[in-house]
Amino acid sequence: MKSTLALSLIAVLLLPCMLKAGEIRVYDADDNFIGILLGRNVESEVLELFVPSLKKSVFIDLEEKYQDITIDAGLLGYRSIDCSGQHLVDSVFTGTVFWSTTTNMGKKYFTGSNISAQVLIKSVRDPWGNCYQMDSPTVMTVTEAVEVPLGEIPFPLPLAFPFRYEYCRGNDSDCDGDIDGNDLQGFANVFGSPP
Repeated sequence: MKSTLALSLIAVLLLPCMLKAGEIRVYDADDNFIGILLGRNVESEVLELFVPSLKKSVFIDLEEKYQDITIDAGLLGYRSIDCSGQHLVDSVFTGTVFWSTTTNMGKKYFTGSNISAQVLIKSVRDPWGNCYQMDSPTVMTVTEAVEVPLGEIPFPLPLAFPFRYEYCRGNDSDCDGDIDGNDLQGFANVFGSPP
């Protein structure tokens, strides 16, 4: 979790430099643009992508069984002991879109708002809709979980695998097509193994 957050911080700081030098664009198997590659966790096979139209990042697990945007800690927190009331999320996810299942609402997509506060969390809901009362309620820095309507997600879900990667130098007419190992050398030096 800490390594993912550190990777995200590095990516945000380096994004302006990457965009001037070039970017790695990610497309699904149906050639839909998903986003710009920010990083990859080699151990868990998770990609972090920046989605320009959302101005947010998403995490995508490359295991085809998920076929969705996700995040390891997509837990919704609550002030109540029964997961009722306002949906809250850890403030580190302000710039990320993730999904969760909430009672009577089915699968929804959320992001964190820009205003955070210290709140005593008494229960959490996991991404599959299960509610857990906290054994020891915890004070956390959280923000309101704001729903992102499915229609605002600019690519179809479920995702179509495998993905295709393309290196571009700043505009659509200066792209190299599918990436080979040589195109990823500079990127790999910053983020670890290439996709």
